[in-house]
Amino acid sequence: FRLAMVAEMMARTWQPRAARTEARRQLPYALRRSTTRALRRKTKLSAQDGATAAPASKSSDVLRALDAVIDPDFGLSVVECGFVKDLVCGDDGNVSFTLELTTPACPVKAEFERQSKQVVSALPWVTSVDVTFTASPAAALDAPPTATVALPGLKGVRHVIAVSSCKGGVGKSTTSVNLAYTLAMMGARVGIFDADVYGPSLPMMVSPDEAVMGMDPETREIEPCEYEGVKLVSFGFAGQGAAIMRGAMVSGLIEQMIGTARWG
Repeated sequence: FRLAMVAEMMARTWQPRAARTEARRQLPYALRRSTTRALRRKTKLSAQDGATAAPASKSSDVLRALDAVIDPDFGLSVVECGFVKDLVCGDDGNVSFTLELTTPACPVKAEFERQSKQVVSALPWVTSVDVTFTASPAAALDAPPTATVALPGLKGVRHVIAVSSCKGGVGKSTTSVNLAYTLAMMGARVGIFDADVYGPSLPMMVSPDEAVMGMDPETREIEPCEYEGVKLVSFGFAGQGAAIMRGAMVSGLIEQMIGTARWG
């Protein structure tokens, strides 16, 4: 199987507001209540931050206008989700603000920008609108504050997508590479781990300039290959070719490659 390490998995689709509301109602009450409370706390702080940078009346006008821009996942506006940051309203009618999304690979980023500019530009005193984007992935609500990672190399990895199959030749490598590079083009930091030791195919899919992984002699950490900004780890880049090994040896090799690589 293959593992594509990504900053965020793209799984958003636009739906009618009624459908989003109905889907939210289907969530367990405790989850729906905790999510809403967290968003409201974040919204209150975000609104206070924005108000300090702009006159109260103008900033209120902008925030009310942005209430019309709805996040399709939460079914709430970008203001209610706490996405609006660094709001500045100039005396000459220039408005600038940042939308802090939960992922740099947000598939509706362009739609957020279009709608935000449209509703804010409709205000009579606004002459121009500047929207910038940042990303701050939300932490899990129930995550322990001192959570540890078993493999040191995965300490900086937020999300893992596994692409697997019990049959060969069905397109696992093709799917992994296309998924990883699509997410990279959308702004995510991505790495691909090829867990096939017997016949690694990642080297046939990409052609990095340096096709052999390095290793730090002091820390024994693996330096992945890199192609078009995506980090690559595969036994095919170890300079050893394919190998025949027992199960225990394969497990140890896979753990070493994935756990000691410098994913970033």
